[in-house]
Amino acid sequence: DASNMFHGFLYRDINLLDLTGISMSKVKRMSDFFTSNKINHFLTDNFDTSNVEDMSFMLCNTATNNGDYSEILNAPGFSTKNVKNMSNMFREAQVTSLNLSGLDFSNVEDMSHMLQTSYLTSLNLTGLHIPKVKDMSYFVAGTRLSDYSVLAALDTSNVENMSGMFSTIYGVSHFIFPNINMSSVNNMSEMFDMSKFSSMDLTAINTSNVVDMSRAFACMSELTNLDLRNFRTHNVKNMSEMFSRKSSFTDFGTCDVTINDKLQNLNLSNWDTRNVENMSKMFYEASKLTQLDLSNFNTSNVTNMSGMFNGTRGLTSLNISSFDTRRVVDMTAMFYMSMVNNLDGTLDVSSFDTRSVINMASMFSGMKVKTIYASNLFITNQVNNSAYMFAGCFRIRGGNGTTFVNSNPKDKTYARIDAPGAPGYFTLKP
Repeated sequence: DASNMFHGFLYRDINLLDLTGISMSKVKRMSDFFTSNKINHFLTDNFDTSNVEDMSFMLCNTATNNGDYSEILNAPGFSTKNVKNMSNMFREAQVTSLNLSGLDFSNVEDMSHMLQTSYLTSLNLTGLHIPKVKDMSYFVAGTRLSDYSVLAALDTSNVENMSGMFSTIYGVSHFIFPNINMSSVNNMSEMFDMSKFSSMDLTAINTSNVVDMSRAFACMSELTNLDLRNFRTHNVKNMSEMFSRKSSFTDFGTCDVTINDKLQNLNLSNWDTRNVENMSKMFYEASKLTQLDLSNFNTSNVTNMSGMFNGTRGLTSLNISSFDTRRVVDMTAMFYMSMVNNLDGTLDVSSFDTRSVINMASMFSGMKVKTIYASNLFITNQVNNSAYMFAGCFRIRGGNGTTFVNSNPKDKTYARIDAPGAPGYFTLKP
């Protein structure tokens, strides 16, 4: 075990690392071997890594004089033929150009975060064979390649996890999804999270077996249009925060950092959502959307809709007429601060059957619509938290003329069809 061998020389500038005469032939683990060092020159007579199985973090956070790591990768005896784990191998390494074309990846199973570095601008994967790789999550996240078609050289037919694979990429304006095999991929959560593409061509993407799409397009601040009609979503169970405009990063000293949002058009017209269970915060803070037609959505298996439309201030038209909410348990802040520019507008939740819902806290809080259409199936008997349900709904008016008064209860008390002797804020759908 040679893991962490030189780890601890934090950012030490090593002019020459001479391993001449040191035998590595029996070493199986080299994780964190060079971590956090600057190595200007590397010298060895036999850097035999033929038995190494773990190279995770091996060159993580390292640097060389010119961003070229060929002196290490081309060292006599350097072999990757038995390596199974290459996760985080070059993570945040100051490598600008990387040629992996001559290496043997035939036994590698984990390449997650392998090339996640903001320094990488050139990558050669020609001839690389990765038949056993299952995890490529965050593989090229944060890189600065001008073109990601280089990934098409890889056979990714066995890869199951591509979460975050193209996240935090800033150097590309128009992103063309590379023609890679996604037939086994079940996880594409955070796939493009925080990337600054202004337009995307996703023609080549295959989502037929994807189960998790949570935060897949979250915080993409430069996108104005997104056409996802070709997405096959029949196996997806998790769509939480899929188009959220809030960051999940906590490096800023706060849980949420608002992202500048430009997304105005979103086409989800062919989506099959029959298996989705979680739609919480799906459109969270997508404030520039003006119209959203989800009439094709099948929500019969959804249990969580909390914050689903939270912060969609610009919406003037929201079609959720097909929503089946019989299994939904949580509707917390579902429409919080939604449709605030739609003064005297309407929200139609007449398809809602809420007999299973437990939490409706802040559900309609801050909305500026005048009319909320509902049916007699909007039942709140099971609700145990409805605090601030109608807080700030100053323009709301029930079907019998009941208007918002600040002294009125703001909880579920008025969550009913407005009628003589039983005031409420809902209007029965004609």
